Amino acid sequence: MSELDSLRQKFIFSGPDRLSNEELLSIFLNSKSKASNLLSFFNHNLHSIFSIPTCELERVDDIDTATACQINAVVEIIKRLLYIPPKTHHIYSTSDVYKILGPEMMLLKQEEFRVVLLDSKNQFLRCEIVSRGSSSRVLVEMV
Repeated sequence: MSELDSLRQKFIFSGPDRLSNEELLSIFLNSKSKASNLLSFFNHNLHSIFSIPTCELERVDDIDTATACQINAVVEIIKRLLYIPPKTHHIYSTSDVYKILGPEMMLLKQEEFRVVLLDSKNQFLRCEIVSRGSSSRVLVEMV
C-alpha cells in the first residue's frame, strides 16, 4: 500500500481532524512532495498557501500551473460555500455585515472600502466598492 493510500485510509477511518496539515495537503494534491514543498516554502502557514496568486505558487519547487490552479480553485469553492445570499438577511449590527461580506473579503489581496446599501427595513440591497487601496490601507476622501 502506498503512503498516500495509507493517508486516505487514516482519513476514512480516523477522520480528517486526525490528519496533520501536511497529510491533508498530500491527499488534496495527490503528492506528499508537493505538500511538503508548499509548507516549507510558506513556513507551514496554510493561510499564506491559500491566499497567494497562481503565478506566485508556481515559484515553489514541484508546483506547476495545474497544481497552482487547483489550489486557487478550492479557495474559490470555499468562498462560494461560505457565501450567504444577502437578500434574505436584515442588517442590525456589524456582525450581520460580516456574515454576508466576510467570506468574500477574507482573502482579498488589497484593502477595499465598501458601502453597504439597505432598504428602509434594514434589508441588504447591495454592496458598492468605493475605493481600493494597497495591501494594508485604503484612501477614502469625504466630499
